[in-house]
Amino acid sequence: MSEIVLSIANFLSIILTSLWFWIFIAVVILWRILTVWYRRCKLKALERVVYSRSFSSDGVFAGETFEFTETISNPSLFPLFSVKMEYYMPSGFTVDGIICKEYTSIFHIPPRASVKKTHSITANERGHAKLETASIRYRNTEFSFSVPYNIYVYPNYSAIKNDLPPDIYRAGDNI
Repeated sequence: MSEIVLSIANFLSIILTSLWFWIFIAVVILWRILTVWYRRCKLKALERVVYSRSFSSDGVFAGETFEFTETISNPSLFPLFSVKMEYYMPSGFTVDGIICKEYTSIFHIPPRASVKKTHSITANERGHAKLETASIRYRNTEFSFSVPYNIYVYPNYSAIKNDLPPDIYRAGDNI
């Protein structure tokens, strides 16, 4: 039993006196400090982010495609990587070929810069849609942006028949 304890103590003394062991410990501690610092700086920078969105038109016909442009600005001196902007899209729309209720756009924003993303949206069914908010979720914090917008989708004009027969039963007319 004492030989096992002595061999363990000998092994630990070799490791603890090794320069590479202490370099590894220093790198792990430095990595942890940098991770905590990055998370705090990113939270402060996300508080200052400005988000806007626009559509190429206010109204479209069902089946038509229009453009949806998102713009996000970073006024801070801190670069933001993997910013996930989430927004709700009402039913009846296809964004970039995906039919889904909640969409996520991922941005990489340099310091003091703006980034634009343009999406292709297809209106599948007629109606009125209202987009209210968008949000960024980072860890346990959520940043909400109020960016209301209305979209009107008119009936599909190709489905309306233009070859209706003339009304032959007018008042006072004979066949």
